[in-house]
Parts: sequence; C-alpha cells; structure tokens
Amino acid sequence: MKYPIIVSENGSLILFKTVQDAENYLEPIDIINQEYEIFDSDGKILRQRVAKRTIKYSFWRRTVNVDGIYIDDGDESNPERLKKLLQKFLKRSRKFDAANINIDDLDLADLIETTLRYTGYTK
Repeated sequence: MKYPIIVSENGSLILFKTVQDAENYLEPIDIINQEYEIFDSDGKILRQRVAKRTIKYSFWRRTVNVDGIYIDDGDESNPERLKKLLQKFLKRSRKFDAANINIDDLDLADLIETTLRYTGYTK
C-alpha cells in the first residue's frame, strides 16, 4: 500500500497520510452503505469493512465494543479511475487555479501532489 490514501465520496476527495488516519476519520455507516471509493496512490482499490473493536477504559474498568473501520490492501487496481476522480475534483475546486496548469496532461503522481498542495491532509 502506497501513501497517501485517497477517499472519494460523491465527487469529493479526502487525502490521508496513513490508513489509521482514514480509519479514525471515516464513518462506519458510510462504509456499510458503500459510499466511499478508497485508493492508495498507485490506484490500488483498498478493501473497507466494519467490525467490532474492543476498547478498554481503565479509568472506569470497563470494556466497550464499538464499530471500527478497517482498510487494507485489495486485489484490484484502477489508476485510470483515480486519475479521472482527481482531474474532476481539481477542475471543480475553488481553491485550485487551473490557469497555470493543464491538469489533463498531469500523470497520477503529479495529480496527487497538486491535490495535496491545494487541500492538504485530513486527520
């Protein structure tokens, strides 16, 4: 798996520095409803699932089961799909000034770098 992790939800893109950041940020109900497409920076489609996770609170001497998100390597890759999502996102973004850059000519790595420059990482 190659970072950053890119999450697409209905045309919006969120970039995460690590899988753990994505797992902590995303909502289990959205995973269950299959609202996300999740890629690594090579265009590999990452698997996503929800499972119970146990959290121990030593202060209260209590254990709680909560829904946790798990993201791991998938078997499929679609760098062209990721490239199109990035291009579409940048063309629609108000933060991005397309006057100086022809995003249709950028390769996948340059599209990711350009997107990061304008959006940064989500934590």
